Amino acid sequence: MQDRDAGTIPLCAGNPYGEQPASFTRFALPFVCRLERDERTQKPSQFYDDVPIPRLAARSRYFTPETADVLFGRARWLELKGSFAYQTLRMPIGGDEIEIEIAPPRLVLFEAGARPRVELTSTAFLLVDVYFPQPAKNGEGKPSSPPTLDDLLLINELFRYWRQPFDKHPAKECTTARGVTCFTKAMANVAAAARAALDGAGRRGERLGKDDDYFDRWDWLLSYPIKDEGGYMRIASTAREAARRWTHPEDPSAALNALSDDTGWIAYTDERAFVWTCVITKSGSEDLKDALEGDPSHSGMWVRLLNVDRPSNGQATAFEKRWLRGRTYERWKHFGTLYGFNMHSGAMLASPCEEPPLWRHFSETYFDQVLLLLYLRVSTFRFSRELARISADLPFHQKRDFREFRKIRRVFAMLTNLYRFPLLSSQQQGIEMYTCARKWLDVDDLFEEVQAEIRETHEMFELSTASEMGVATGVLACIAIIIGFCGGVMALLAADDIKPYRPPREAVLRLLNHFPGLTPAWWLIVLAFGGSTALALALWRRLRK
Repeated sequence: MQDRDAGTIPLCAGNPYGEQPASFTRFALPFVCRLERDERTQKPSQFYDDVPIPRLAARSRYFTPETADVLFGRARWLELKGSFAYQTLRMPIGGDEIEIEIAPPRLVLFEAGARPRVELTSTAFLLVDVYFPQPAKNGEGKPSSPPTLDDLLLINELFRYWRQPFDKHPAKECTTARGVTCFTKAMANVAAAARAALDGAGRRGERLGKDDDYFDRWDWLLSYPIKDEGGYMRIASTAREAARRWTHPEDPSAALNALSDDTGWIAYTDERAFVWTCVITKSGSEDLKDALEGDPSHSGMWVRLLNVDRPSNGQATAFEKRWLRGRTYERWKHFGTLYGFNMHSGAMLASPCEEPPLWRHFSETYFDQVLLLLYLRVSTFRFSRELARISADLPFHQKRDFREFRKIRRVFAMLTNLYRFPLLSSQQQGIEMYTCARKWLDVDDLFEEVQAEIRETHEMFELSTASEMGVATGVLACIAIIIGFCGGVMALLAADDIKPYRPPREAVLRLLNHFPGLTPAWWLIVLAFGGSTALALALWRRLRK
């Protein structure tokens, strides 16, 4: 097959949660889990609730106990319950309409059981799975067009943004075998259908502000309550309002992305959700071979799938081939299976193998370990911003910032111990894929940079504290000398029966006789108190600088 026609490769459709291999894409949106009590009196018709994790025993035993604990013990896995079922939408692509289904959205709340809750580690993920149902007969008795690889690329491009990436993005057009697809029309239709689906038969998600085809599809899914012990919680309305304000600044001065901005539920400023896409075709990666490129891991279609690019024709450039090198895991390439990872997506291309169930492993076990890396990556960005904010205020609020820094250092140490060095698994392929994903998600470099910042800031505070302790010790020593001197003088004055001390005693008394209003003891008390107070004031002023 020629690479220019690779986009027309039909995909294996169906429900990926079933027993047959099926293509799908999972969008993972990180958000700050800032909760408040839901005060409504009636039980909501739609809410997130804990669900049994599919094949939990097998998934947890794939990892070491400490890794399984942070994934399945310390985190909560929830699913939207109530009137929301699998939603079928019709998406206009070219001159056709393609059916897609959206599975009930899920939440993964990391550190949900931590008491007290620490906002810096309360990063969560909204998971939305999109797939193609089995092609059905239309009203005229003809089968509907099966989904193709180009269709999946378009869906990935249109769904992953929670914020408009640039001004002319909605006006973009893409040409595939189905014709020309206008992003404005496709986005509007999909967003409108998603709104109708989310409204459901019961109480709709709470809408804030005017409609936004990018932002609303994600924000509405965060508006539904979360069932908790003794009632329901929800993402704080102030967090949702702050996120909308940051995304849609009414005043140009509000778009400066300042450290002091309250970004609400927005965890970091990448406008894309992480894309986890699984492509099942008849021959897997062998379908990408052509006369010009015999290696499917260097093909143009593979780089577009892995990098979440729009459909296009042509071979991979020399730069793209270098980019693919290392990001592609090729252990099973001879069986038609490719895996790939980068900082904004992960992809698998395989044939419909049922044993082992590759699509299920990719959806569950391999995603679990990448989700752990995503949590670490997003948390590192959040720590970096908080550390920068504290450092920016350091000259003005040193005492307060020192306390805040000690807190952030303690929380960062906990994050390091639990998430930075997990002995992930004893499975060879799992370790290899985890190492590849960890490298290309840029987790280690980001983490080490923040760790170095915290270490250097800690050393600076240690030096400052040591200097202050030295000054304090010197002042206390001076106070002790003054008190000791005064005590010695008082002892000298009292020693009238000791012959060697009489001359200096008489000299002191002659000096004090010039001030007949005060006794010698009072003079010594005034001297000791005045000297000690002066030194204490000097110490206080020094420590305030």
